[in-house]
Amino acid sequence: MKKKCFILLICVVIGLLVFGAVSCSKRLNPFIPNSGSGNGGGEITPPIDPPDGGGENDPEWFLPPEKQVKPFMKTEVLFESKIENNQTNKPLKIYRIPGITVSEKNTIIAVADYRKNSYRDVGFSGSQAIDIVVRRSEDGGINWGPEIIIPPLAKNNRESHGDSLFFSCKNGDLVVLCAAGGAYRQDPGFGGSKIMISRSTDDGLTWSDWELAKGDINDFGHGKLAGYDRGFAASGTGARLFNGTLMGAMLVNKGTADTTAAAAVIVSEDNGNTWYVRSIAKRKSGTQNEPKVVTQLNDGRILLSVRSGKVGNQRVWFKSAADVGSKWNEINPKGNFYDGNCNAEGILFTSTLEGYNKNRLIHLALNSPFGRRDLTAFISYDEGESWKKLRMLNNGGRAGYAALARLKDGTIVSLAEEQAGQGFPETKDYVDLYNIVFRRFNLRWLTENLPESEKDFYTPPNQALRRRW
Repeated sequence: MKKKCFILLICVVIGLLVFGAVSCSKRLNPFIPNSGSGNGGGEITPPIDPPDGGGENDPEWFLPPEKQVKPFMKTEVLFESKIENNQTNKPLKIYRIPGITVSEKNTIIAVADYRKNSYRDVGFSGSQAIDIVVRRSEDGGINWGPEIIIPPLAKNNRESHGDSLFFSCKNGDLVVLCAAGGAYRQDPGFGGSKIMISRSTDDGLTWSDWELAKGDINDFGHGKLAGYDRGFAASGTGARLFNGTLMGAMLVNKGTADTTAAAAVIVSEDNGNTWYVRSIAKRKSGTQNEPKVVTQLNDGRILLSVRSGKVGNQRVWFKSAADVGSKWNEINPKGNFYDGNCNAEGILFTSTLEGYNKNRLIHLALNSPFGRRDLTAFISYDEGESWKKLRMLNNGGRAGYAALARLKDGTIVSLAEEQAGQGFPETKDYVDLYNIVFRRFNLRWLTENLPESEKDFYTPPNQALRRRW
């Protein structure tokens, strides 16, 4: 009798194991829509036990892989501009020029110009004393700390600092480059262009006093900047190459005509202590304005995205030779887009060299031939050779500068100028009334409006396939 019971128990256990194996076979790959289903229908199957799906020490606010298959988006006004009324738009408290980065401790750091009661930029007559302000979030943008002004406070418009370019260094430091002195405009009494630097060694809580950036990036008229009498580091989020080198780009010129402008690509190999001009990227003909380094591509080349310099023109692009940015060729990608003659930004989202399933670049731009409006996201799956339109982030109204960064959980953060109040028509110069708006979203939200077969979502990397660290 005991022998029969034992045999029966063994049969039951084997049966359960076989049933479990069959059940699991219907979920062969939880990251692929309908994987294992027999009819091809149904919704995306959430991940069950995703590969490399996060570590035990990940913050609680990380968006886990099983939630990446559903659209996610959070938005908040971080810096609110104020005016007297919508009839005059008389400025009372004006913010411009966003930048955003993510520290090594997963803190989101947002930065903007605080222009007081003026719309005008550094180096412009009639501007006010401009300071750069920082806000921090340690929980993925759920809560934000108060404004922190990078010292010293400007006492007058000759002491202004603005148009910040933001870097997160490999050693954990945060570095900001900014325009000072006469900046790019150089109205009488402001002097020449100055590029200043500030550093935080405590995750953005405190900042060093502004000082002149070391290296040759202030040597206008000399060396690689011979022939150029002005410039500034184009604002937003700077790039960090895979070896830790920081890379950004300056708009340089002799005068201010967009037909004579060029991009000076700058690098720092010591966590932002010294900065050097690596090369100049200039079109053979046509206009160009503020340049932005997008990323280092899989083959080591650098992709440069450049403001068109004229409303109605499409984005200008350069790709370096296989020399990490010392020589440049202009390219014209398929699906190129308008930029409203405004600063725009792109980032590396995923690379197959890091074990991800696809190469992806994400870019924001003002996709309108009529001026600064329609803040729109684009994606490239072939390292910038072509671009696909994804969705509009704002409601089609007036917008301006935008910055991007990626969190370690695969969500994306943006900081953008979006219309505040009524605003003057776009034909009015120097009247730029914007709030600075924060968003955190995932790839599934970005691709939500695409056909079902083109919807995309983030999956963690397969570390076994990783070829770049």
